[in-house]
Amino acid sequence: MDEIASKYYVYLSSCKEGHDSCTEYSSMVHDMVHGHMLYDTVDFVLNQKDVPEIDLLAEVSPYLMDRSDCIGNDGLPYVRGKYKGYNVYVNTHILKINACSLCKYYYGTNMHDFPLEDVRKAIEGIGEDLNIPMDKVTVTRMDSAMDLELQRSPIEYFNRMLDLPYFRRLSYPTGITFQTAEKELSFYDKGKEQGSNNKNIARCEFRIKKVRKCFGKSVTASMLYDPSFWNDLLDRFLSCYSKVKVSKESLPLDKIDGVRSLLNSTLRESVNRNGFDPLRSRLKARVRDGKLTQRAYKSIIEKIKRCCFSSQGKDVGPEIEEFDVKFRSFLKLKRFD
Repeated sequence: MDEIASKYYVYLSSCKEGHDSCTEYSSMVHDMVHGHMLYDTVDFVLNQKDVPEIDLLAEVSPYLMDRSDCIGNDGLPYVRGKYKGYNVYVNTHILKINACSLCKYYYGTNMHDFPLEDVRKAIEGIGEDLNIPMDKVTVTRMDSAMDLELQRSPIEYFNRMLDLPYFRRLSYPTGITFQTAEKELSFYDKGKEQGSNNKNIARCEFRIKKVRKCFGKSVTASMLYDPSFWNDLLDRFLSCYSKVKVSKESLPLDKIDGVRSLLNSTLRESVNRNGFDPLRSRLKARVRDGKLTQRAYKSIIEKIKRCCFSSQGKDVGPEIEEFDVKFRSFLKLKRFD
């Protein structure tokens, strides 16, 4: 276990002496870390060439709601429609089932723990309803999600998540997203989205937008409820999250021993209070206005990162430590080991 998980294990052990078995440890984690783990948005594709025995257009179309029968520019027919929250498109070559939460499809909500047995039932249900073989259906997008109940407003934690190498950081009033063309790591206030203003619920999502490229192979629908695949997905989720750089905690007064530590503490306080993105934007504006050279800008940014950025678990304070402990412990709890 890493340093922060070890701290949590010691803390849990101190709560109930003698509870050192894996089962008892997991039970304590479950009692103390409240949340859900689930598949959220999952997009499916089935190619006509993979099921020559089925006419997908003729087979699937009758089951769709809000159905539109169309003719494409190539003169060939296609159909768009709805199926239990999913958008469905089917023509003579391909069937696409997308833009819906698999968890919401099955439970009617996407705030629900989603055991793999229920994942299996959900996927088999799609196959039975549309009369298609789900073992030949591939997954093109896959979002795994976690809900965590926190002590403070989620945005207080998210504002301190400053950087993820090679990802673009996007911020908005209720959360942040680290984004590339292939993947996203997103954090937002799920309580506010659901209107539960009295609960501090953080939603953490790992979105794989190019599944085949990410895994190096096709992922079929039936793989989603395979325990080894699930463990691999959780490992990827954790690996991506672990690379996030967070802001260091401001130095307490008794730790300031000179001008340098005072300046560093002031800079950390500014970044913690206002965020890194606004500061970077102001510096970029000065470069555009000719008041700061590009070389000086890069030097300042590197200085800020050295002073203010940290990996989880080191000089981050109780807020980030709480989030980190809960995130890692809950992922560990949901593995099949």
